[in-house]
Amino acid sequence: MNEEIPDYAMIPAAEKPARLIPATDDLRSSRLRLTELHRLNVPEMNVEEDLLVPDIRPDLEKIVNIDADPEISGYEAYKGSNGADMIKISGNFDISTLYIPSGSGYELVSITSKIPFRYEVEISEPIGNNAEIEVEMTHLTSKVINERKIRVSAGASFQVKEYGESEIEFLEGVRDESLLLKKEKIRFTDMAQRRTDTIDIHEKIRMKDSQLRPSRILKYDVNVVETHRQIAKGKAVIEANAYYSILYVPETEDKDADAERQGRKAGDSGQAAEMPVFFRGKTEFTQFIRLPDTSAEDAAGSIVSFEVMSSKLVFRDGSSASLEEENDDNEETAGDDTPYLQLDLTVATGIQLYRDIEREIVTDMYHRSRELEFSTTAHRISELCGTGLADISLRDTINIDESKGTIDSVPYISVKPEKVTQTAENDRCTIEGTLNAGVLFTDEQTGEIVCSNEKIPFRTVIDIPGVHPYTSIECVIGLKDIWFDKMNGRQVDFNCGISIRVYAWNVTPYELIDKVCYVEYDEPAEEHASMVVYIANRGDTQWSIAKRFRTTMEALQNINALEADEEIEEGRRLLIV
Repeated sequence: MNEEIPDYAMIPAAEKPARLIPATDDLRSSRLRLTELHRLNVPEMNVEEDLLVPDIRPDLEKIVNIDADPEISGYEAYKGSNGADMIKISGNFDISTLYIPSGSGYELVSITSKIPFRYEVEISEPIGNNAEIEVEMTHLTSKVINERKIRVSAGASFQVKEYGESEIEFLEGVRDESLLLKKEKIRFTDMAQRRTDTIDIHEKIRMKDSQLRPSRILKYDVNVVETHRQIAKGKAVIEANAYYSILYVPETEDKDADAERQGRKAGDSGQAAEMPVFFRGKTEFTQFIRLPDTSAEDAAGSIVSFEVMSSKLVFRDGSSASLEEENDDNEETAGDDTPYLQLDLTVATGIQLYRDIEREIVTDMYHRSRELEFSTTAHRISELCGTGLADISLRDTINIDESKGTIDSVPYISVKPEKVTQTAENDRCTIEGTLNAGVLFTDEQTGEIVCSNEKIPFRTVIDIPGVHPYTSIECVIGLKDIWFDKMNGRQVDFNCGISIRVYAWNVTPYELIDKVCYVEYDEPAEEHASMVVYIANRGDTQWSIAKRFRTTMEALQNINALEADEEIEEGRRLLIV
């Protein structure tokens, strides 16, 4: 018996003239078509633009608050002159500005503007023409140039999401029993369907007798948050709330009397400010989306998204003229003469439906008596390993810097999430971020309306089994009810409901066998010993030893009294027959 065995399987093929014969007839395989999601981050864009105050608005003295929402209108992917992959993104920033006009006390005026952009930048890899681009605001600053001009600096980041179909061939088995396979079961997630549908929402926001009637709407925000979803046979039922925040100037017959009643001081011009009124509520709606050839059993998971395509808010005083106007717009009547706000929304609801797939793949192979060569193709397999939901009741005390003034009242707080990060470790996902809160308050000494931008941190942990530091986390954040109240001249009690949905993806690289050939040499094969003793090296497994000596794992186990899953220790002597 020999203890030192030449590794004849490792003789370079170049030293032995050979022919490659495809083993196609001895293999059984199947093809699977998958829908894959590819993500690509685009470098941040920065723009600076001067905005003019419209002629119908008074001269500007001081900016109180400014917000911006970026929107994408289209994109074009192309090759640059140097052969680099390029993308041109078109869109605009919707700017909403509240300001105090010159010489009119502290009355608020609102204007809306658009800053168009065409952003061309080099990207790391090519994309197709059916991709989706998500945009997120990164920063916004402004300053007054003169009484008719505002200079705005804005930034945005982009992420490209491209859905494409790919076909993967899985080697499943062999017809030649001397061709031995090493197999492994893998699980992955495929996007079964992707659908989007729109819904028109018409909400009458009734004004109570105790509420002041609007004369001018300064600004409003709408945020859609999912409350429930159900996947049934052939359809998805998605329930959601549209939360709205409205800031308006109320009607008043006698501004001086109203100012005296509320304890406010007049401005330098002798005119008192009209105290803005904050109104917040929600409207519920249900979206039905058809999902052909789908049952609840087939759905492994789903992701829902919302986009407010258009919105309109007007005040209806309940008069006959108002009813006629509404009848023309919506073909319905108010039913009484109670004043109300009419909110019209068009919301696009999207759903991505996923299915889990399990396959047994071949990771290695050899033949008992013939030389074999095979090639592999790299694939990154994604699995939706879990989802989670957290509802946070955030309560914090907002401290106003002394230099901003002393709080008399707080009519409005605008809130937006920003700088949200997601990390995963040890079966837990951690979501952290801040709320950018623009606090509007009236100064106790001057009656001036002031805005103080404050950062409110939030954090939550969601348990999702199977996540680890390399897990990819998607996060959808929705703002729900907001409450606030003055505590004292320096502090505001702030409350906000935050809905956080998390989707965790594990992405694993695999080398899948795709081409298999027998190798036939012109020279006859060398004779080898029929029985040997092998001394195991570090890292040896039952499979690697059986493959090296072209025996079977069953024979190796029977002769050496090995269990099926027993590990091979370094230095162990094994009999090979």
